Amino acid sequence: MRRRLARKELKALKAEARSVSKFKEISYKLENKVVELTQSLQRRTQEKKEIEGKLAELEKQLEAMTSRYEEADSRAKNLQAQLNSSNESLIRKTSFFKLRRTSSGNWRRPSRRLQRRRNRS
Repeated sequence: MRRRLARKELKALKAEARSVSKFKEISYKLENKVVELTQSLQRRTQEKKEIEGKLAELEKQLEAMTSRYEEADSRAKNLQAQLNSSNESLIRKTSFFKLRRTSSGNWRRPSRRLQRRRNRS
């Protein structure tokens, strides 16, 4: 009877020892997995910071380029308006001088009345 009890106890101790070693093995694997995941998380966090920095830099460049484009566009519109007004003025003067020209090709001096009108405008 003692022998049977001793064998049962031995079996129980062996099973317990196996479960403890299995538990240690599983625990070791889980620790490795935690370390691996922690390193992966740190790497991804660093990559995210780098990408956010690049994004901020690109947004600044976009803003600068947009403002430069708007300034250039505004300047082009102003220059076009000046050109249009200069062309209109030139057309008026040219047509005026064509009318003032005499048949012999000489230029007549404009009357004082006409000179006063020009000075007013």
